[in-house]
Amino acid sequence: MLSRKHSILLIKDFLIINTLIMKTQLRFLKGTTVLFFIMNFCFSFTAKANTFSQEVLISQFNGTQVSHNIKLNWEISNYNSTSHIQLEKSIDGLIWELVESFSLNQKEYEDTKPATGYQYYRLKQVDSSSEFYYSAIVAIDFLPKTESQIKICPNPTKGEFCVKLPNEENGNASIKIYSYDFQQIMSFETTFENKIHIDFSNKPKGIYSIEITQNGSTKKLRFIKE
Repeated sequence: MLSRKHSILLIKDFLIINTLIMKTQLRFLKGTTVLFFIMNFCFSFTAKANTFSQEVLISQFNGTQVSHNIKLNWEISNYNSTSHIQLEKSIDGLIWELVESFSLNQKEYEDTKPATGYQYYRLKQVDSSSEFYYSAIVAIDFLPKTESQIKICPNPTKGEFCVKLPNEENGNASIKIYSYDFQQIMSFETTFENKIHIDFSNKPKGIYSIEITQNGSTKKLRFIKE
């Protein structure tokens, strides 16, 4: 038979081992709880995001270059929970910047400061609970309209000549002609229909500049009178 001393040691060993087992089980339960919480959170977030992104809310989003600007327009198919619309722009398609926020009544925007080359636009439709949906991305390859696209024929001229602008810029315009020393020689209002004719036959020989103002934009070009 075991002595009293040996019995006490066995009981202590048993208690120590039992305590270690309970601590291990507790750590396992805590780890399982945290893991379950993380998995449950991720699953809930993913499921919620996927459900919302499947809603087709922005039915149309288009963009095109108009003269020196880029014009964007859109249509929304579901207003029920929409709070507002945000327009975002990117030069590289990776980093996006907020351009402006709009009310639901606005359905177009004109970018007056486009960069040369490709730029990307997308709409962010935000609902009343702060959830949001992104539209498809619109990519525009912007080619600036330079002064060289204004054509003066013939140049040099001996008298009459014509001025032609790109087709999309036809319409009302203000014309001013200056001499080489910046004296105004001629000024008039006109309407472009492909081109206009100017009689310069009674003017002296020299170098002149023509200034064309249309839709708030001014273009200048030089010509020679022989």
